[in-house]
Amino acid sequence: MYPTDDTIAALSTPPMPSAVAVIRISGPKATDILTSIFKPRRKVRMPLTPRLLTLGDVRDPRTGSLVDEVLAVIFKAPHSYTAEDSAEIHCHGNPFIARKILEIISSFDGVRMAERGEFTYRAFLNGKIALPQAEAVLAVIESKSDYALKVGLGQLKGKLAAIAGKWKSALVDIMSTIEAKLDYPEDLDGEAYKWDELGEKILAVKTDMENALEKNAGATGGEITVVITGKPNVGKSSLFNVLAREELAIVTPLSGTTTDTLSETLCWDGISWKIYDTAGLSLCPSSDIVEEMGRSRSESKIASAMAIIAVFDGSQALDEDDLQVARRVSEAASAGDLDTPGAEAHGGRRQGIKAVAVVNKSDLPGAFGDDELRRAFPTEGGAVVIVRSSAMKGSGIDDIKSALARLLSDSRNAMSVADDIIVANVRQKKALRSAVIALGEAAQTIRQAGENEEITAHHLQVAAGCLGEISGEIAPDDILSGIFSRFCVGK
Repeated sequence: MYPTDDTIAALSTPPMPSAVAVIRISGPKATDILTSIFKPRRKVRMPLTPRLLTLGDVRDPRTGSLVDEVLAVIFKAPHSYTAEDSAEIHCHGNPFIARKILEIISSFDGVRMAERGEFTYRAFLNGKIALPQAEAVLAVIESKSDYALKVGLGQLKGKLAAIAGKWKSALVDIMSTIEAKLDYPEDLDGEAYKWDELGEKILAVKTDMENALEKNAGATGGEITVVITGKPNVGKSSLFNVLAREELAIVTPLSGTTTDTLSETLCWDGISWKIYDTAGLSLCPSSDIVEEMGRSRSESKIASAMAIIAVFDGSQALDEDDLQVARRVSEAASAGDLDTPGAEAHGGRRQGIKAVAVVNKSDLPGAFGDDELRRAFPTEGGAVVIVRSSAMKGSGIDDIKSALARLLSDSRNAMSVADDIIVANVRQKKALRSAVIALGEAAQTIRQAGENEEITAHHLQVAAGCLGEISGEIAPDDILSGIFSRFCVGK
């Protein structure tokens, strides 16, 4: 994907004014380059002592002119981030100075500016980290909440790669026995070759994988998506604005003001929530094509959400549109199979969406009670959580947040289980689920002893390949490119 026999350099800190900027160099010429441009203030032996920051000046070797006073350090292979000879220069955080130093470094033969994620890519290729750990680096960089950070840091420990390696070793042992039977049938009698025992071993590995998927089914290092829905003019946009603490959505007394989807990311209780305001749902078709497109988008967002806030106007009696909203939310809340729209976004299998029914306009006389609203939800029944609020007065907002957090924590116990999560993104879950399917096929065919050894071996190889994809042992360039291209330059 990237050349790996040259030396790369990049700015590892944001290109904006700051106290300090860090320039990173990695490759065979890293130490020589630093020796050429860095002059220590004190008399020290060059090259520098590894892993010891030293004060000095960066000078342009072409002119001898002073560029900046810096701290410099070298790392000798394999004791560096990339497992290559590396160096860092900590200069003043002036983007002009950082660019000047990078320009000097790039003037050396065999040196180029690094691409996105190339330092971490070299760490992966050189065996310093496994692919799930490389993904964890990105997760830590992109984390926007305590929960996401905790999951990312847990992934950096390499638990998934270690467990995937253990599963793969077990499958290789089983495959070795089967291959021996195929290649040397006369050397293995019936006692030495027990189909039932092999089948039990396959099912044991499959069960371990299924338990991992089940335990991590709701895990996400990113945001929890919450969709606000309801019929037109019940106060969805007003509620969205109050939650966002900003007037983002246009609010008017006219029905159907919101025709497109708006979103805002918020942080509650250490977890990142992405809230969507959507167009109102109605049984009556609209002659306005824009309004119909907005309703279609609302349905799409409901299908892919992790939680729903269903809003009802507490000052008006429930009508057919309200009942339709309740039915639609109930359908989404009870969904949880592979055919559910949006399942792919959650690793191929979704748990039921969590829903909170918000009775808005509680500052006005009420037109219905909680029991009547509960009966409107066919599958949720008495389990639906109802919160009364007034978006105009700002009352009940904390109750809505608490209800959502409580519902989601009941199914995931997010912060407390973050350390135990080993499968944290869609790529990993998809590969592991494919391995489970392949093992199910292998367990099925191995029961027909003496007939399907080749087919069983094939299914086991497929499963082992899926585990290799997880760890990065088997990773096509397009997968690697998709992962590392998301990194910033300098990481």
